[in-house]
Amino acid sequence: MTLYDFLEEVCRHVKYRSIHNDIRDELSSHIYEIKESEGFTTEQAVAMMGDPAEIGKNINKAYRMPFNCRYGIEIWAAAAAAPLCLAYPFLKALSDTNIGFAAMLIIIAAYGSLCGFIIRRSNVRLTLRDILSAAAGGLCGTLITLAAVYVASLLFTKGVYPYCQNVRILFGIKLTAVIFAVIMMMWSVFVYFCSCKAASNKRFGGHVPINGGAVVYDDDIIVVPNITGGAAWIYNGKYSDELRKLKNR
Repeated sequence: MTLYDFLEEVCRHVKYRSIHNDIRDELSSHIYEIKESEGFTTEQAVAMMGDPAEIGKNINKAYRMPFNCRYGIEIWAAAAAAPLCLAYPFLKALSDTNIGFAAMLIIIAAYGSLCGFIIRRSNVRLTLRDILSAAAGGLCGTLITLAAVYVASLLFTKGVYPYCQNVRILFGIKLTAVIFAVIMMMWSVFVYFCSCKAASNKRFGGHVPINGGAVVYDDDIIVVPNITGGAAWIYNGKYSDELRKLKNR
């Protein structure tokens, strides 16, 4: 297997696209270090890494995407925006008084914390790509929800919420709908940003099993032998006595 095919197969099993380049760089560095230190060809060094599908699945477990989907961030943002769009008439009614406005802010903050819990349980990072994904998801979720409510209103009174007849649907008010959609998009990004900051202790790397073997620890060096005991993946690019022993078996 070539190096390119190996890396592509690993990344194919990792649903969090934002770390694909990090995975390629990390695994490539290990392969080239093994190649240069041991005098192997690239193909031999790649073979030492073990099953790429298993490696990808292990990394995917460490980096759980929301809903275990490649487009999990977009789906999360759309799903988070929809209930707020549906609850707009009630939130608008609350905002008419000072006490009600404060209550509305508390409700939105509590709901944002609930939505952020899904992100905190995942192991995602604060990257431009992910921020744009959250913004796109929030915008699409808002527009789709408003359009669905507008279509539903055709069965009752056109242009007003079926469950709140005195409030017009924002989808029918073009400028207001745009402003509301932008606000919802910014809200999705803000929740995603705060959630990632709350989980900022998580990072790429760590004790990810490779080759299905037992992990051997030597300080911060991790040696993972494969089934035959003749290969290993070194976490930080260094070689340990354990690797020498495995190689000489």
